Amino acid sequence: MADLASVATQLRRIADRLDPTPATAPVPAILGLDEAGERLFQALRTWRTDRARRDAVPPYVIATDRHLMAIAKTRPTDAVALKATGFGPSRTERLGAEVLEVVAKP
Repeated sequence: MADLASVATQLRRIADRLDPTPATAPVPAILGLDEAGERLFQALRTWRTDRARRDAVPPYVIATDRHLMAIAKTRPTDAVALKATGFGPSRTERLGAEVLEVVAKP
């Protein structure tokens, strides 16, 4: 029987195959982000990848690029504003503090 660590490693590898795009992939200019928004979007993608690995799930389970783009555009400062970007109540409760921390970083 496989131990828990090896199962977690296998799940991370599967998740990486499902979303092989590196967290630093370029953001097309047509998405309408200013320079600070692009930096925030990349920071959010990096956070999402790290969180997905910790949770052993594909990154899109944590948040889609559409969610991250909306967050980068609006730069929410509280849970209410975060919900307006498409995060539901459960996701906001579970991940909101981390997301808001990324947004607050200069």
